[in-house]
Amino acid sequence: MSNILIIEDDTAIAELEKDYLELSEFHVEIEHEAVRVLPELSMKIST
Repeated sequence: MSNILIIEDDTAIAELEKDYLELSEFHVEIEHEAVRVLPELSMKIST
C-alpha cells in the first residue's frame, strides 16, 4: 500500500480526494496547512 499526503486548505476537496484514493487502496493523510509539513518533507526529499 502506498502513502499519499494531501495538502489542501479546502476540507471538502481534501475529503473527496481522500475517498477516491482510498478506493484504490492508498493510505491517505490530509494536512490543511503546508507550513506544518514542509520541514519534514524537505528533509525526506534531501535524503
